[in-house]
Amino acid sequence: MNVNKNYTALAKTSRLGCNLHSMAHVPQSLFGTDGIRGKFGTFPITGEFFEKIGRALGVCLQQKATNGKILIGIDTRASANLLKNALFRGIGRCFEIHDLGVLATPAIAFLTKQYGAVCGISITASHNPHTDNGIKIFDGEGHKLSAAREKQLENLIFREGDDTHSAAEQTTARSNSGEFLAAYARHWGGAFEKNCLKNLSIVFDAANGATAAYGGALLNQLGARVFAIGDAPSGTNINENFGTEHPQTLQRTVVKTGAHLGIALDGDGDRVILCDREGKIFAGEHLLALLAINFQRQRRLKSDAIVTTIVCNTAVDRALKKHGIHVHRCHVGDRNVAETMACTGCNLGGESSGHVICTDFSPAADGLFTAVAFIHAIADNWDFRISSMRDYFPLNPCETLDLPISSKPPIEELPELQKAIMDVENELARTGIGRVLVRYSGTENTLRILVEANTYGQARALVQHVANAVPAFAIGE
Repeated sequence: MNVNKNYTALAKTSRLGCNLHSMAHVPQSLFGTDGIRGKFGTFPITGEFFEKIGRALGVCLQQKATNGKILIGIDTRASANLLKNALFRGIGRCFEIHDLGVLATPAIAFLTKQYGAVCGISITASHNPHTDNGIKIFDGEGHKLSAAREKQLENLIFREGDDTHSAAEQTTARSNSGEFLAAYARHWGGAFEKNCLKNLSIVFDAANGATAAYGGALLNQLGARVFAIGDAPSGTNINENFGTEHPQTLQRTVVKTGAHLGIALDGDGDRVILCDREGKIFAGEHLLALLAINFQRQRRLKSDAIVTTIVCNTAVDRALKKHGIHVHRCHVGDRNVAETMACTGCNLGGESSGHVICTDFSPAADGLFTAVAFIHAIADNWDFRISSMRDYFPLNPCETLDLPISSKPPIEELPELQKAIMDVENELARTGIGRVLVRYSGTENTLRILVEANTYGQARALVQHVANAVPAFAIGE
């Protein structure tokens, strides 16, 4: 029987028997699973609060190094410069600050490590609408701060009697964005053979975000014929009708132009989706599994294993087992993936949402790198059509539902919801196939319900059964 209630066992331990430190949750109120994020102009996304974040960050970093480099980049939101300047005021004169301008989050993470900076910062709300903004912080290795480090920073932000530097000590950031973009572009291009995309036509959708100015050019340098869309950011159109959140535009354009495939990134460039020449979207599980198989064939896959999260379709485990590849599971969030990869010695991991990390290339998920690596993985065998791999790698029937909520009471303290979950587990146990997963989003006020089952009809019915048991007081408007 393939029923698994919530992947708790898989999430807490690995095949190697080590305790996955990504599972240790430190109670937090400010940081979510991917930095700080929210609506611009309301707490905590205000200039005043970002100045406070800067002061606290300066104190944290001075405990480790003085006069070190800090790299700061933004996406294309109209609010980004105000928040960036507030952060500059807070950090003060104790560090050498480099303003990278508009640059994708993965590029900032890579450059932080490459240039020996003590910290890298991306001011972004990722795939959220332009009305939101946020901040992602990387340590000197290009990794997102651990939960413990975030808690330390949070305590400093909220402590009373702030005695850190004043606004009068503000430093002027060095604006040399061209140098840093060129360094990233050299590294990115060096990861692939020259003209490796020759004879391919690709629709590239930058979501009017951070990669709009250079993503298509990088693909073109590898020989691709590029049809660029979502490449005209206005400050208020990031992720609007383009990008990973709105793939319909990509799908229509691929079919209309007769391109071989399409690539869409999110607003800060760390997440990717691809569609085939027929406009059908590759599942995130396809990306991760076929990359793993290709890496294994090239003897590039370390530990004969990959890392993914508890929401990834369990068909991945089945498919990779045939190739001698083990799957480690962790909680949702690319930081958890990265930490689990470090624990298990893996160099490839990711989420079904399209965040994929290859540590041989960069410490952070890079959507553009993932896209080209995936093209290499499928070019020889699949003719850029999902239909050609359907029998080879079928996914388990799965349905998901996201419910907006106004509060997040502990799920285990909601008896009606617990009973509904048990009902679903019992139903799946009778068929011997499937699982149910109910969790809160770490970045949004959302309850996420996932059911894998024997058929799509069964999965839809069971998802609705769970949704009907969510208390009315918790459901948002």
